[in-house]
Amino acid sequence: MNIYKKNKLRNLTNQELEKMLKDSQWQDRDLLREYDERCHDGRIKSTEYSKERFRQVNYVTRSA
Repeated sequence: MNIYKKNKLRNLTNQELEKMLKDSQWQDRDLLREYDERCHDGRIKSTEYSKERFRQVNYVTRSA
């Protein structure tokens, strides 16, 4: 990932990040990576919807 894009993603608020994920239908790997980092750091509390979507996407991307 481009360092400029990574910095841009880090500057997004949690709401902006979740909106962008929904707009991309949870298909953008860079957004997913940032979301995953925030979940593990505790900077974002995921909802049941987002947990389920993340599980589905993670399964599809790893099995491909």
